[in-house]
Amino acid sequence: MDEHLHEEINGILNQLHESYEQQEGAVPEQNVTNTPDEEHVPPSPKMYVYVLDRPLEEHLAEQDQIVGSAAPPEQADPSTQPPSRSKRKLHVVMVVGCLAVVGVLAGMLAALALVPPTATITIVPVATPISNTMLVTVVTGTPSFAQHEVQGRLLSSLAMSQASTVPTTGTGTQEARAAQGTVTFYNAALSAQVIPAGTLLTGTDGVEVVTEQEAALPAGSLSLNGQVSVLAHASVSGPTGNIRAGDLYGPCCRANVFVQNSAAFTGGQDARSFPMVTQQDIDQAVSMLKASLASSVQAAVQAQVRPGEHVITPVPCTPVVTPNHRAGEEADQVTIIMSESCTAETYDDAAVETLLTESTTHKTTAQLGAGYVLTGELQTAILHSSIQDAQRGVVTLEVKGAGLWTYQFTNAQLDQMKQQIAGKSKAEATALLLHTPGVRSVSLSLAGTSTLPRALDTLRVVVVYGV
Repeated sequence: MDEHLHEEINGILNQLHESYEQQEGAVPEQNVTNTPDEEHVPPSPKMYVYVLDRPLEEHLAEQDQIVGSAAPPEQADPSTQPPSRSKRKLHVVMVVGCLAVVGVLAGMLAALALVPPTATITIVPVATPISNTMLVTVVTGTPSFAQHEVQGRLLSSLAMSQASTVPTTGTGTQEARAAQGTVTFYNAALSAQVIPAGTLLTGTDGVEVVTEQEAALPAGSLSLNGQVSVLAHASVSGPTGNIRAGDLYGPCCRANVFVQNSAAFTGGQDARSFPMVTQQDIDQAVSMLKASLASSVQAAVQAQVRPGEHVITPVPCTPVVTPNHRAGEEADQVTIIMSESCTAETYDDAAVETLLTESTTHKTTAQLGAGYVLTGELQTAILHSSIQDAQRGVVTLEVKGAGLWTYQFTNAQLDQMKQQIAGKSKAEATALLLHTPGVRSVSLSLAGTSTLPRALDTLRVVVVYGV
């Protein structure tokens, strides 16, 4: 520090000396005749620096004697003439000015040398994520905060319907079928007769028909024949067995027995494949309708929500699905109509957050102790809702809250930290702070020293929250 001060002073003096030498060399000597009342003062006097080993008054008196005993100005040699009193005054003023500048510089440097170093202590407090789950009951009447109840409101009921038509994706197959119909036997004999099942009958077009039931014919009379009708089918599959009405007509089987088909045989067909409705076709259409209806219901519900309310989800709805074809039926496409009746309810969002924050605060204090506060906002979510009484709008909500709880230092605690670490080494101070409750990490920044200053006002503590 002293060496630096000397260098500053010498630099200033050298600059002043060079400046005055340049000024004197730039002005030529002139012969000036002074009036009796004037003294001769050179335009650019040299700067003289005196080292005073005696009082200044003695030096001035000695100069006066030298001047008084010298030859008159006009006879004296200018090269040996000492400075006049005016010059001496100027020299003294310059010396005093230089000394004043040097004194100011020395004072500034000394003041800087006396300023105590400062230290910045950065502390990151302990931060712990805490989550909590609780049950909250939504009521449409007057809620009880002590029983974890919040205000609810039933919204107007909604009834919405949508339809969707989709192509079928199934393929059905059908084996060849034999035509079926009814034949009637007539008995003209005076005694009963029986025609067994499986009796083969041939029509006028050559198509054979087989009876499926036994025909027990009652006896006839002269005026009335006994008769009975039984089921029969064509002997071959396909549409050729679809005989016309009356194709069977005439005597058969037994004496005095006649047969006739009064109606055509139907149902005879070849094997085939055809488009068919599947359950997947219906389910896929219902799924699309559900998503579309849910969006419409949500928009209609939100139109009834007031500020500060939150809709309980999922919104309870009663769906009704009506397809125009059932699964397995033959059809190229199927149309499904879906209707939903919904009754939504809202709850007081702020009340739920208040209950959850209070509950989580108690849990945090029990788990971590006092001194921790919530950093930022508590994040809430509804995990599950259960309707207890749909008519009265009583719903139980399982809610979860999560947040970051950080230790909060008081001013008294920070002042106590300063007192504990003042004058300690950086290592000692760090160890002390890390053993302080609520401190997670610490960083010390010292100004050019490894020891903290003792003055408390030079210690600055910075606490960084939310890390």
